[in-house]
Amino acid sequence: ENAKRWCLDHGVESRAMGESTMAAGGFAVPEEMSSAIIRNVEQYGVAPSAMQNVPMSSDTLLVPKRLTGVTGYWVGESSEITTSDPTGTQVQLVAKKLACGTRVANELLADSIVSVADWLVQEFSLELAKKTDEAAFNGDGTSTYGGIQGIVTKIDDGTHTASVVDAISGNDSFEDLDLADFSKALGALPRYALGGAAWYISPAGYHASIERLQLAGGGNTSGDLASGGLPRFLGLPVVQTLVMDSTLGTDAGVVKVLVGDAALAGIYGIREQVNIRSTVD
Repeated sequence: ENAKRWCLDHGVESRAMGESTMAAGGFAVPEEMSSAIIRNVEQYGVAPSAMQNVPMSSDTLLVPKRLTGVTGYWVGESSEITTSDPTGTQVQLVAKKLACGTRVANELLADSIVSVADWLVQEFSLELAKKTDEAAFNGDGTSTYGGIQGIVTKIDDGTHTASVVDAISGNDSFEDLDLADFSKALGALPRYALGGAAWYISPAGYHASIERLQLAGGGNTSGDLASGGLPRFLGLPVVQTLVMDSTLGTDAGVVKVLVGDAALAGIYGIREQVNIRSTVD
């Protein structure tokens, strides 16, 4: 009873990782075990490499943004030139803190054949990259996404209708999308966004639509079929992101594919790099 009371008073919790419980860490310290862990995980981290990266020296940063330019007028001889002014605004970046934490018993660190510290760093990195991509693409402004609004949410909020292209009637799934749908989307892309543009699509969507269309094109050889679809489509690179819509079959009314320059659509502010801290209780 005294020991139990001491644990309660000092915040010792039974859910801390330890080697006495199989699911909480004991699986890593049997009598004989491989030093490698099977990690069947997906890869994330598209957003930071696709968006514009800017350093932040404080928790907020104002970035100038152009709204309109000047207006030109045809002027007659000896006539006064009509003047006009360009306009602009500011985009405010607010730093958000994203963190992971795990409690590990000292005995597990000392006895495990697996490098628990290295393993946890891998898991932390995976989760941070996943959360960042989810917020950058699908964030709805709620606390679930750190208050961030993502590209997919923002582009379909009803106020950016010029950026939304509907597929041809009846083409309501990845399996139905055709070249005309992709060409229509590409035709709506402003020319200033074409230089760094790419297609952004889920792996499932890529294979069911873009790769399907590429392989269905005439002139494919057995080598083409063996190699699969090309990582480019209609002159632009294809970037697969796991956080975008991947539903196969009828799935109308959702953003299936993005095309454009993500560096012009979003800014990734870097307040500080990833820090790892360990404490001993």
